[in-house]
Amino acid sequence: MAKATTPAKTATKSTVAPETQITDFLSSVVDSTRTLVDGLLESAGDVERTVREHADDAIEKLTPSSDDIEALRKHVKNLAEQVEKLANLRVSTDKADDSAE
Repeated sequence: MAKATTPAKTATKSTVAPETQITDFLSSVVDSTRTLVDGLLESAGDVERTVREHADDAIEKLTPSSDDIEALRKHVKNLAEQVEKLANLRVSTDKADDSAE
């Protein structure tokens, strides 16, 4: 009877070993995939953070400050005054030319 029991155990061991190998292999694949995905997510997060920082820097550089806006307002006001003076000067010159004729 000992011989009958031994072949059954041997058969069971041989069928379990490939299943264990497959399970171990698949576990390894799953772990590797998880590690890869975690790395990709981390990299994507780093890229997003970098892009946001650069975008914030660009917005800061491109957005005029309140001092810049005030300086532009003064400049526009000054230009408007000069245009008005030139227009008045031209009207005066035109009237003088009309009187001389």
